[in-house]
Amino acid sequence: MIVGPRSFDDRIAIIGAGPSGIHMAYRLKELGFRNIEILEKENRIGGRVFDVLHRGTVQQMTFLIMPPDYNELNQLIKEYGTGSIQDVPEATVDFFAIARLLYPEYTRGASDTELRMRLRREVIRYSILHRRLFGIYIPYLMQRPRNARVRRAIRGTVSQFLRRNRMPLIETTVMYFYQTLFGYQQPHRVSAVYGLMWITPKFCHALLDQSVPLFSFFDSGLISLLQTLIHNYNIEIKLNTDIKRITRSRDMQNGNVQIHCSNKFDKSRTFIEYYDFLIVSPSMRDLLNVMDASPVERMIFSRQITDTYFISSLIDSPYGIKSDRPNIAHAKTLLRYDFEPNVHVDIFAMTQNYSGSTFRLGFTPGGYDGKRILSSVYYQLGRLDPRIPAVGLDAEHKLRRYMIQMQRIPYSVIARFITPYHTRFSVSDMDKGIIWNVLDLQGHKNTWYIGASVTYDTAGAVIQYNNRLLRNYALPGSGYRAL
Repeated sequence: MIVGPRSFDDRIAIIGAGPSGIHMAYRLKELGFRNIEILEKENRIGGRVFDVLHRGTVQQMTFLIMPPDYNELNQLIKEYGTGSIQDVPEATVDFFAIARLLYPEYTRGASDTELRMRLRREVIRYSILHRRLFGIYIPYLMQRPRNARVRRAIRGTVSQFLRRNRMPLIETTVMYFYQTLFGYQQPHRVSAVYGLMWITPKFCHALLDQSVPLFSFFDSGLISLLQTLIHNYNIEIKLNTDIKRITRSRDMQNGNVQIHCSNKFDKSRTFIEYYDFLIVSPSMRDLLNVMDASPVERMIFSRQITDTYFISSLIDSPYGIKSDRPNIAHAKTLLRYDFEPNVHVDIFAMTQNYSGSTFRLGFTPGGYDGKRILSSVYYQLGRLDPRIPAVGLDAEHKLRRYMIQMQRIPYSVIARFITPYHTRFSVSDMDKGIIWNVLDLQGHKNTWYIGASVTYDTAGAVIQYNNRLLRNYALPGSGYRAL
């Protein structure tokens, strides 16, 4: 059991109005806690989720795709969502391009059909191995491995794990297209544990069952769901809050947590808020300079790293060159990871189920207004911060070059979103079990640590992590677990 709020009347501060912070506020409100306040530094909710309503379509700048393990998010959408869950059509992509580049001897002379049969056998072996290592658990974070054999088996990078187990096609297809493409770094740079968290046996079974799409998406966007939760549960959010200092102590008369903050647009006036419990949803590493971090907190969270940056651009353009499907992925850009556009998505066409030659030849409208204008979101991934002018200019140049290749000139950028992505722990730290050390630390100094940096950087993962904490927390005065 973990330590948490001691009374339903406790004042609880949640830092960050992203999916994890708002979901935790909703769950605590649902359980009966009355005094919850979210402090958000930006002037909007959503954190790394950003939606734009354009031409009647919710354009998801961080596209929410839901694999089969998103049980709890799916249930939340069905209960509170105002739109519908739709299937994501298979992307137009050369699925074995990376395999042929990295393993020429293994793939030489093999047709795509033969490679698919080999991949199928690897996926079956992977699923069996995953079950042997971790058993059955609620995704996304498995139980801490207690067996030394299991700890040795999952050490190293994703690539090292798969090569030890002779699974080259999973490395070059599944991990590149379903991990790297979504912003979770290349297999040779990230811990095997992250890969095993994301690619679960249930994911493997869905991958093998080609009768149904692997992913789904919520056509109204995640922001609309968060807004519904805020409204229905009367969640109080203070936007534009700049936190100056956080002090936690049992000796304070007005509460265990003291937060010094100011309005983002009036930094001359600092005010103090008192709370009984603190929940942190952004990366703790970013708060270490303003928090009275204990030695163990500093030892763990100073080790978090961010080396993935994400640019999404909503662009209006002529139709140009189109494929039979509304989403296109480019395999070889995933090897470079240098802001070459790696995928673009026509979300309106997806909601209308447009595909085939009629779509490719441009006989379908580009929006609810009926105009023959293509409104697509283009995604770029890289390891350098595009907010650095030289890096940003290079990324813009690569996007323009791509638009010229696709014959989509002239074009107009309607909206752009830039964010660091997939804050995580290093391979060596994950080998030592640091992600489970965070679980052991929950409740330390009247604090819970939630959000993408302590689990996996997806909406479904942070929601299921919140519920995991609540399953291991006894409600005040009852002794019963919250879930």
